[in-house]
Amino acid sequence: MNDLGTADRQWAVLEALATASRGLRFWLSGGWALDFHCGRVTRRHSDIDVIVHEDDRGRFWEALRASGMCRGSVRSSGVVDTVRCGGVEVEVTYVYAQGDMIVTRGVEHWPWPEGSLDDPPRRFQELEIGVVSVAGLLEMKTRYEEFFDVPMRVQDDLDAQLLMDLGEPDRRDP
Repeated sequence: MNDLGTADRQWAVLEALATASRGLRFWLSGGWALDFHCGRVTRRHSDIDVIVHEDDRGRFWEALRASGMCRGSVRSSGVVDTVRCGGVEVEVTYVYAQGDMIVTRGVEHWPWPEGSLDDPPRRFQELEIGVVSVAGLLEMKTRYEEFFDVPMRVQDDLDAQLLMDLGEPDRRDP
């Protein structure tokens, strides 16, 4: 986030996501998921990362467009779709079941850790949204370099430490 205006715009997009996408399977990932687990904003965010079940892809985009937040064209990298919503970049990754694993198209060699998308929605302030589990986020942060051959960012190390500090999900307050 570059300024308070960006933080306010990101929060407005999160509210639109929560409202427009009711009844659809989607989860926050990345920094905002960490914030929902911690119950506070942990750092500035450059975007909002969302995981959507592939079966809900069309309905997800219809819901967002109907909200009036996402009007621009969607750019696709093959793994992630990116769109600007309310002046905020939203990156959407799609998952599907491959046997008993949940995988992302294009990176099937890196299945999501078991239970990554099974936690109940988390509440942060007045919003309740599905989020990737602590274990799923931690694996993404600690193994990103291994799977994508891209150097870890400083924020990934800091996020991983926060996730480890959260402990096991059954020992945390809801």
